[in-house]
Amino acid sequence: HWLAIDGVQPAIPENPPPQSKDQLVADSVDPAAKLKSGDARDNKLGTVLGTLHKMKTVETVNVKQLASHELSVEQQLYYKEITEACVGSDEARRAEALQSLACDPGLHQMLPRLCTFIAEGVRVNVVQHNLAILIYLMRMVKSLLENQTLYLEKY
Repeated sequence: HWLAIDGVQPAIPENPPPQSKDQLVADSVDPAAKLKSGDARDNKLGTVLGTLHKMKTVETVNVKQLASHELSVEQQLYYKEITEACVGSDEARRAEALQSLACDPGLHQMLPRLCTFIAEGVRVNVVQHNLAILIYLMRMVKSLLENQTLYLEKY
């Protein structure tokens, strides 16, 4: 479920519990920390991982790209509106979109797509020397950096 009222996600059963920025940092720095909890040790995966830690073999591990989350219809519409407004010609609409990026606490699932949009926009517009679009994209980055609920280090 996806609901935010005046930029605040209410604490209702349909919404996921909010995570603190410290928790997001901890999860991205040490994702295996969750496996050290009692619940993880009691399940089969915890048992398998426990036996793996005891083994002294060296293996090469291929790391997969971050999986992008499926977006709801509302999130897809929000993404489309935000990206169009941020690089469009309507200054008032752009300001509103940038404010939303800076304040909305529910952007976690859209963050990979927003980062890809910005990266691709920069790549294309640097080649074409389109300074106006590059400035708009950097304003998007600035707004995302101002959002206190997002942890952007892994992007």
